[in-house]
Amino acid sequence: MILQRNLIWLIPLSIIITFPLWRPPVAAFLSPTYDHPATTPHKQNLNHDFILDQIRVIASDKKTGRSEITARQAVTVAPGQLELTEVTALLPSSNENPDDLLHISAQSGRYNQDNGLLILRDQAQVINPADGYKLESDLLHYSESQQTLISPVAIRFQGQGVLIKGSSLSYDLATGHYQIGGRVHCTLTQFSLPGTK
Repeated sequence: MILQRNLIWLIPLSIIITFPLWRPPVAAFLSPTYDHPATTPHKQNLNHDFILDQIRVIASDKKTGRSEITARQAVTVAPGQLELTEVTALLPSSNENPDDLLHISAQSGRYNQDNGLLILRDQAQVINPADGYKLESDLLHYSESQQTLISPVAIRFQGQGVLIKGSSLSYDLATGHYQIGGRVHCTLTQFSLPGTK
């Protein structure tokens, strides 16, 4: 009986002594292979990154009219922001006649869906067929909510009998008022002095 009692104590003693040898394989076997939903926090990763070819964004508003932006390709760069290539846009030029549209084009741009801001870069052009002018710049900002077209860099404005170069431009589409800033160089053609024909 004493021999049996000594043998029973040997089994737990051998388990304790050999613990460093058998612990890693048993721990790997008993560890879960997936994250249980109750133990991991819920991830709010709702970003939808995508690339679209030949896109068209159409916005319509009673106050501002209908605007349409098209691009060869659009890529999401942040939530609600699209990076555009080969951009063209048709925007209402004034509230008086919503059928008069500005034709805008650029090599690249960015459109913010949340605030309606369109930033056009690289050879941006604005053509107004109704008034017969053409505006060229390397950077244009169009705000749907404020109905403004702003260029913080050098511009070239060409109309019927006039060529204006300036270092910035602000155009209010609702009122049709222009403000050209910085050094302004104006060339008038087809100009006659008052009292002469």
